[in-house]
Amino acid sequence: SAAVVLKEGDIISIDTGAIVDGWVGDNAWTYAVGRISPEKQRLLDVTEKCMWAGLEAARPGNHLGDIGHAVQSIAEAEGFGVVREYVGHGIGRDMHEDPNVPNFGHRHTGVKLEAGMVLAIAAFCLFSLLVMDIAKRTGKTEFDRIIVPWELPWLRGIVSGVFLFFLFDVMVAMIAGAGALLEQVFGLPAIAGNAAITLLVLAVALTGAAGMLASFNIVVPLLVVAAIVIGAGACLRLPMGPIEARPFASGNPLLGNWFFSALSFISYNMMAAVSILVPLTEGMEEKRTIHKGLAAGAVLLTLIFVCILLPMILFHALVGAAELPMLSLAYSLTPVLGLIYAVLLFAGMFTAALSSLFAITTRVQQRTGGVLISRRFISLLCALAFVGSIFGFKNVVSFVYPICGYIGFFALAGI
Repeated sequence: SAAVVLKEGDIISIDTGAIVDGWVGDNAWTYAVGRISPEKQRLLDVTEKCMWAGLEAARPGNHLGDIGHAVQSIAEAEGFGVVREYVGHGIGRDMHEDPNVPNFGHRHTGVKLEAGMVLAIAAFCLFSLLVMDIAKRTGKTEFDRIIVPWELPWLRGIVSGVFLFFLFDVMVAMIAGAGALLEQVFGLPAIAGNAAITLLVLAVALTGAAGMLASFNIVVPLLVVAAIVIGAGACLRLPMGPIEARPFASGNPLLGNWFFSALSFISYNMMAAVSILVPLTEGMEEKRTIHKGLAAGAVLLTLIFVCILLPMILFHALVGAAELPMLSLAYSLTPVLGLIYAVLLFAGMFTAALSSLFAITTRVQQRTGGVLISRRFISLLCALAFVGSIFGFKNVVSFVYPICGYIGFFALAGI
């Protein structure tokens, strides 16, 4: 690309493929550009070591888990992590064939390997906390300067606009979600519920009661605890269905298969994370603090997956048609638990919508040189969010979120 110029100290991965007599070959290698730092050289050396270990484990009689275990064991022993979102794959007449080959796993688990299987083993090692490392090294605490390192104000303006759209999308989704919750619990028409939560957010914003945002720190852990109780209770008391690797929105052209669903989800959340993580590096003297914070976040996200997403898969036949599946699952166990979860969920949606509104107004204020945001502007944002919420919670989540996710993927390329 004419816009990307390699410089001393970079590393670059070159991925090549070939088709010979109908059979596909795939190869990738990472090269140093001139003299690189010892840390980057160590990354290359450990990654190559992981690759050879994975290849050594790819022999008849072993299992896919043996390959992942070999890669993971060496990477973690050397102080690195492994990327779990991207995996290796089978290869033959097509570039990507079953089975997927993750860079992590347990011995003697997964598909048994047989002679004649050709695997492209991808050993992606996670380059420790890339975004925060860039911010700490460069001293940049504005996420748009991390994504767009060049002095291009117009491009940074576009990135800021995309981020504002992300925040507005969250606000719309939370208002629509609160309306769906009131409809599901009390039978209130969704549009009336949307109007009620919008007026509540507007009232708090206009009165300047930003202190209510602190409750978000309490609500989220309580939601996770409630989800643990609901998920565990459902597994013990309700009949479980099979685990199927497919997106719930199977009729959604934007989420037609697991790969695009995962890609959209990862990029959407990573884009949001960049805007939060970058400013946090300011004033942090030790990397240990960053490591501990991200480790705690990773544990929390793992709990959310296990306790929310996994039950939604296991009990999809029971709650898949509901606007808020976990709420339906809670009510399936006991009405009291359902009501408790409904209250916590409503509080979480309210504070998320309010925090998004405050984030939008703060960002606009920064971009306009500190000009105070008028009450009329706040009212307009709330009115537009209400109009957007009319499309319904599922529609907003199923269509707008993926669009934001794909936009976020291109933004992350700048990092």
